[in-house]
Amino acid sequence: MSEKISLNSILFEKETYLRSLIKELGRVVIGYSGGIDSTLMAKISNDELGQNALVVISDSPSLPKQELNDALKLAEDNVFNLRVIHTKEAEDENYLENSNNRCFYCKTELYQELKKIQKEEGYSAIIDGANYDDLDDYRPGRKAAKDKGVRSLLLESFFTKKNVRELAEKLGLSNYDKPAAACLSSRFPYGTSITVEKLSQVEQAEVIIKKYVNGNVRVRFHNEVARVEVDSEEFVTILENKNKIYSSLQEIGFKYIALDIMGFRSGSLNE
Repeated sequence: MSEKISLNSILFEKETYLRSLIKELGRVVIGYSGGIDSTLMAKISNDELGQNALVVISDSPSLPKQELNDALKLAEDNVFNLRVIHTKEAEDENYLENSNNRCFYCKTELYQELKKIQKEEGYSAIIDGANYDDLDDYRPGRKAAKDKGVRSLLLESFFTKKNVRELAEKLGLSNYDKPAAACLSSRFPYGTSITVEKLSQVEQAEVIIKKYVNGNVRVRFHNEVARVEVDSEEFVTILENKNKIYSSLQEIGFKYIALDIMGFRSGSLNE
């Protein structure tokens, strides 16, 4: 019991500090994706600053349409001051070449657009949803954030992913336990070129798989091969529906479909 009280006290201290940072900034632009980290930042910024917290999401080919629609609905439910913009990373050859710092170019494009809003409309800062656990993974986008002066207040407040989910649940956010959903370009091995058509192919494949399984789903693009990652408890369901899945993925351009026996791993192409 005392341990639980102690943990609650630590979370309360982190939340209090986070809210104080936001209040000090006064007017902020929040980079929003609909994931739990940026949703929590949008929620607390909205609580503390109201209309002085501008929540911005980019409608781009690398964001699945269902993810966009879910993010828009979540923003509406929480009465965020929301704006949808259109970024042009898909026109940047550096991004399309898909080197191991692809995320740097994608995030640079996003933050450049947010900087324009900040400068033209008088916001004091841009904030993102990076948390302390993100330091453990390879994330070139962090350099883009640093280069553009983006603040990562969850990280500054020492919020882990577990803390984020706990606070989100406490605040009544419906996506507090939503699985992480990286952008579609993360499905491509470094060095495999990206096109809008390939992004759409992967998106369609994941929509198909999600008709049959729950939990995490990734379709990794290996040219003719779709390497499917799902949670291991869903393997039986995949195999029970293998013929329907096989024919559906063939229809959208994949020749072979492989089930990864190691199951879903976030960032598996960084292994």
